[in-house]
Amino acid sequence: MPEMENPKTSRSTAKENIVKDFDKAQAGVESMPGIELADEEDERDSFEGRYFDVASKINTLIQKTQNKEQAITTADIEKMYRQILIDSVDTDYQRILWRDHPNEELKTYRLTTLTYGTKPASFIATRCLVELAVQNQKVNPLASSIIKRDFYMDDLLTGADTISELSAICEDVSTILQEGGFNLRKWTSNVPLTSHKINNNCQKNGIVNLDNDVTKTLGLLWDSKNDLLKYDAKPIDQKSRVTKRSVLSIIAQIFDPLGIIGAVIARAKIILQKLWSLKIGWDESVPQDIHCAWINFLKELPYLQMLRIPRGMSELTQITSVELHGFCDASMSAYGATIYVRTFAENNCLVRLLCSKSRVAPLKTITLPRLELCAALLLARLIVSVKKALNIRVTKQYLWSDSMVVLAWLNNSPNTWQTFVANRTAEIQELTAIAEWRHVKGKENPADLVSRGLSPRELVDNELWFKGPSWLHSNVADLSPNTLNTAIDHDEIPERPRSPHMGGLWEINVKSVKNHIKRSIGLATPTFEEMYTLLTRIEAILNSRPLTPISNDPNDLEPLTPGHFLSPGESLTAVHEGDITEIKTNRLSRWQLIERMRQLFWRRWTREYLSRLQARSKWRNPDTTPAVGSLVLIADDDLPPLRWNLARITELHLGKDGLPRVASLKTKNGATKRSVHKLCVLPLEREDVHVLTHYE
Repeated sequence: MPEMENPKTSRSTAKENIVKDFDKAQAGVESMPGIELADEEDERDSFEGRYFDVASKINTLIQKTQNKEQAITTADIEKMYRQILIDSVDTDYQRILWRDHPNEELKTYRLTTLTYGTKPASFIATRCLVELAVQNQKVNPLASSIIKRDFYMDDLLTGADTISELSAICEDVSTILQEGGFNLRKWTSNVPLTSHKINNNCQKNGIVNLDNDVTKTLGLLWDSKNDLLKYDAKPIDQKSRVTKRSVLSIIAQIFDPLGIIGAVIARAKIILQKLWSLKIGWDESVPQDIHCAWINFLKELPYLQMLRIPRGMSELTQITSVELHGFCDASMSAYGATIYVRTFAENNCLVRLLCSKSRVAPLKTITLPRLELCAALLLARLIVSVKKALNIRVTKQYLWSDSMVVLAWLNNSPNTWQTFVANRTAEIQELTAIAEWRHVKGKENPADLVSRGLSPRELVDNELWFKGPSWLHSNVADLSPNTLNTAIDHDEIPERPRSPHMGGLWEINVKSVKNHIKRSIGLATPTFEEMYTLLTRIEAILNSRPLTPISNDPNDLEPLTPGHFLSPGESLTAVHEGDITEIKTNRLSRWQLIERMRQLFWRRWTREYLSRLQARSKWRNPDTTPAVGSLVLIADDDLPPLRWNLARITELHLGKDGLPRVASLKTKNGATKRSVHKLCVLPLEREDVHVLTHYE
């Protein structure tokens, strides 16, 4: 079995550990008939073991770093793996060849203790701790539960409300572990422990590296003197060549289990995702734009050392209620969720970031509403894990999204939707109560930051990230219920007549649609089935019209349409069958006749629709001009049915009068220029949206 030196310079008792390269050992015995080491170990490397590692990490780091326990302590087990014997039938899998001098004969040794580098090592070590806890469950239930809950591998992080309680816990846990040959050492606490045995070896008011790995690019520290969490950024050679391998290596060395700097990590993940999409080799130099973005990211990492994060979730005493507020959001690059804890005591209210989580968007492009749904599912799973980890009673929880499409999906039965949406809404409804979901404005959604990413400099002083939206700090315990329709402020909508004949503008539009249908049919006499087909296809045309941008992402050209509410998260589309409007009707089949009517309707209706939008915009706001970044609809008479020419304005070109006359645009087919008179800016004004949604 090959072996290598692994210097553990982060520990106060630093020595060189010998780590076995078990993967290479596996390759060396693949030819042995009937024996495959991975098969032998996979049976023991069960899901239960992997789950215990993850659950322990969540419980330990969230509960003990966020619950405001008055006394906390850390310790680790001395040479944990060396204390665990391997069954004699398995030691043949841990053979090593050794000699002190090249001229000596090779000697064969069998390692009899748990070995670094083997796949089941972490599970076996953790399982031994669980077994000790189980054996002492009846004798000392409190210490047993702490061994199960507050260890992550060989590291203990636990606490209690008083010094005496913590001292007793430390004594009992130490005693139980010594029964299995495990010695707890390197005690660190923010209080003097009453146990002389432990207190004499306890470091007070010290800095604890919660990852125990000094090689990390960015490590999480606990300042026990001031009871604060800090980040320690290691210097990085910025002159070395930037490759996909080096970028991944540095990202993997960032330790942030709670997601306190999740928005910064999201920025790094997005950069890495761009490299994946370019399909460049592991050791190829990256494009110049990504190289510059990555170097700027590395330069700003030291800013995170300025962060001072209180360990406890609240400094308030005599807390009367605790609320959890989760936010989710997505961009075309990533999606994420953040959770804040809101505590009340008498007339005081305190809000603090608890944790966050992010995921990059898949390389296969999917619509933004579907990414928003993935973010909602991520939030639902995260808040379940957090509630399981927190050892406190949560009075209420609220879940916030700025996507009305997602909220509409959640408010209906999953079997209403297609498979992608149905599966995710079903799980969200199972994990959370629909009444807990609320709408939040996009600019007040802190999860927007994790979905787009922040630079370290931008994060340090970002109050929205660390404290949540300002209205969360209101001293009122119960937030007013936000219905699923709060995207529009009903107080600002004037009363409108309810009778059809008093409909005014939208009745004019309904009349226009009817007239175009009549003109498109002409003297033809379609059957009932043909007429039904034609009207259904015209309905699709009307429901494909753009209303407003789905997001403010300058790369997102997707508009919100009525079709998004009918077909989960997707715009309505149709196959272009070629222009047949100029072909004589006596040469067309019955299907082609219906298609010709549809194309005539599309041509006439869109021409009138676009001209009305432009004229109405001028009539309502003669001084309004397009802005850079706006999503615009380009007037184009040659597009086939259900195709809309959308673009983002990248630059405005002024005329001699100082007003914009021409706009540079980014479309899905590249860059172009158009006169501003050919553009209709989205979003439509509120009254225009109301008018234009009454065609049916």
